[in-house]
Amino acid sequence: MVGRSGCGKTTCLKVAAGLLAPSSGSIKIGDSPVDGPSSDVGFVFQTPSLLEWLTVIDNVLLPISLKGSVNKSDEKFALELLELAGIKHLAQRYPEQLSGGQQSRAALARSLVTSPPVLMMDEPFAALDALTREDLQDVLINLVEASGTTVIFVTHDIGEAAYLGDKILVMEGGLITHEVEIDLPRPRASDLRYEAHFSKLCRKVRSAMLLGAGQC
Repeated sequence: MVGRSGCGKTTCLKVAAGLLAPSSGSIKIGDSPVDGPSSDVGFVFQTPSLLEWLTVIDNVLLPISLKGSVNKSDEKFALELLELAGIKHLAQRYPEQLSGGQQSRAALARSLVTSPPVLMMDEPFAALDALTREDLQDVLINLVEASGTTVIFVTHDIGEAAYLGDKILVMEGGLITHEVEIDLPRPRASDLRYEAHFSKLCRKVRSAMLLGAGQC
């Protein structure tokens, strides 16, 4: 989901996650209405928000420990997610001992530890440098493909939207003004960011954003 600042992307995400009530209409995930926060919906905010007094592995397991006891199977799955995220070797460290990118990797693992059917992500890589951001885009793709989770991802970055997405929704003035299908192969290869077809898709999204701005 892309759009100019203030167009309503984050609000739309929070309504879909049950964190805000819609002023009109209704939200459904499958056949189930969304009327509040649900364990079936994960949410990743712009900052990792790890608890400083917990180790990485305990931060990842936090959504499970808040509901009950953590068993060996939970620990095994959490370590598998950290391995996919490339930071299994940091499982016993504390957040202050991690870089920003490593904290983001831990937050990604935490968001998937309960295997939510749907994951909402609000510009989770916005504060990172370009190379770390590209690395984390690939980490996200690998984690999501392994989990089968559907992701709704908000970003200001057209290239990021095209690389991660199967469909891009363009928002303006609180409305979805355009949908752009992304016909890129999966699994995604990093080099496709520099191919002519990728640039063409990015131009198409940019044009849709400009048209959307003209309609509102």
